[in-house]
Amino acid sequence: IVLALMIGVLVWALATRVPVELDILRDRNALYRTTPEGLVENVYTLRLVNMYDQPRTFRIDVGGIEGLDLVNRHGDVEVPAGSVRSIDVQARVDPAYLQRASSEIHFTLETIDPGQPLTIRQDARFIGPVSP
Repeated sequence: IVLALMIGVLVWALATRVPVELDILRDRNALYRTTPEGLVENVYTLRLVNMYDQPRTFRIDVGGIEGLDLVNRHGDVEVPAGSVRSIDVQARVDPAYLQRASSEIHFTLETIDPGQPLTIRQDARFIGPVSP
């Protein structure tokens, strides 16, 4: 019975495994910075893990605050099979849209390859000044 239970758990774990992972690390050296245009900017390092047995190409987007824009100088990101790729991106917003000093945002990672479509959404925090 124990062996059958262990096999069942293993099969379930393999069947529900997501073959792509997205980790988000916010730059902790500066809470936020202001661009020359007056926008508030946070810097993030995105770690994309491709557990597929073939290369995958991903499109990245950000949302959660009105007017929030993503600055991604890498464009669509290709990650080789069984590899990890880290990229730096910036999220920018007009401070007039900030309601709190810390707001929840989300990054969306979407495969753009034909076949096996997949979308992952991962939450993060956006830090900025609160407008009076």
